[in-house]
Amino acid sequence: KLAEGKARFGKYQNAPNVDKFIAEHQPRPVVQAHGKKPSVGHNGGMREFALDSSCLSGGAYDRTTGELRLDFNNPTIGSWDYLVPNIVVKELKADPSPGGYFNEIIRGEYET
Repeated sequence: KLAEGKARFGKYQNAPNVDKFIAEHQPRPVVQAHGKKPSVGHNGGMREFALDSSCLSGGAYDRTTGELRLDFNNPTIGSWDYLVPNIVVKELKADPSPGGYFNEIIRGEYET
């Protein structure tokens, strides 16, 4: 998978830390408790939303469980799940730079 990810980086494939970045950002399957995939939309409590960001295309949030799924514009990264309080989702959607908010507030703090 690392070689596959590197090939997608083109001229940046030999940049410092690209191996670490690819390894840390491999897509993970979206799985809820007991191995069930979460429902998207209004089923199962997940409500989808769009984001205006060069990094993130949107996501879905379940207020009951606190599960946040973020969809990245880069298909190599895919979608990731996080457990976050509702206020984090509100701030993410309201922030003028959702990608910046993700990197500063969510990434590394709320990963599941």
